Amino acid sequence: MINYVYNKNTWKGKNLTWSSGHYVPDNIKCRRLHGHDYALDVEIQCNEISENGMVIDFTVIKIL
Repeated sequence: MINYVYNKNTWKGKNLTWSSGHYVPDNIKCRRLHGHDYALDVEIQCNEISENGMVIDFTVIKIL
């Protein structure tokens, strides 16, 4: 679930969550498939809004 707040110059994403699974074949503890859950809070600020009303283009964030 994504909760976000947007005001004039700030985008805040609260409790962005995702899960991931993996295994490590050469590690006794981690050799079986297992997963982890992650959560992240993000705040992006800018001095000016772009012509199309964006704080930042999310394709730029994907590159980071």
